[in-house]
Amino acid sequence: MKAGPKHQLCLLICATVLCLILTQSVQAHRDDFIDETLVYRTLDQGEIELEYGLDYGDRPDPDDKFIRHIFAAEYGLTDRFMVNGKVLLESEFDSALVEFRYRFFEEGERLIDVAFSAEVEVENVENDSDEYHAQPRLIFSKDLEKLNFTVNLPLKIPFKSSPSEFIPAIGWRYDAAGVFKFGAEVKYNTFNKKGSVIPQVWFELPEEMLLKLGYSQGFDQNPESYMRTFLEKEF
Repeated sequence: MKAGPKHQLCLLICATVLCLILTQSVQAHRDDFIDETLVYRTLDQGEIELEYGLDYGDRPDPDDKFIRHIFAAEYGLTDRFMVNGKVLLESEFDSALVEFRYRFFEEGERLIDVAFSAEVEVENVENDSDEYHAQPRLIFSKDLEKLNFTVNLPLKIPFKSSPSEFIPAIGWRYDAAGVFKFGAEVKYNTFNKKGSVIPQVWFELPEEMLLKLGYSQGFDQNPESYMRTFLEKEF
């Protein structure tokens, strides 16, 4: 019997976790992926990152083309605890969130690096109504010299009586050079059967700036695709 996208993703997660367990940690943290896949990394205390992102894509319903703006800021509360705020605008308000992330140990102290993230998000849905939900998340990370693997296990919990949604994600990244990295992330919502795969690249720029470029292609019940550009500045 042919495995569906949900079963394929479960197999991919199992294979990735097994790879993490069978190898040894060598290298330091990485920056977050371009979509919603978080890494073990937290900012140092007092460190600030400002981010701006731009999406250009299409979906069959309701509009063919869309442009989306993303504004975000991160702040290191301690060396292991940070806060992240993000607002998305698409012609008008789309969504906003506040995320807190804590890593339990210094990187490389354990076989697999483990962090915990929790966020609260408000999202504009049909009929211009707002929907609130919380999203706790476990983050597993492993460095293999220049290669990093990240597994996210988030649970989206609506404040109303709607069902919770499990949205696992996997990301990998290769440090090809000091200023250039490439990789991809895959996520899949097991409730509404919407998935996406996002190949991407990172360029380190002068003055503590970072440029991210990626393309998101939806699969299964997700028809949306878009190009995303992200620019970050660290202070």
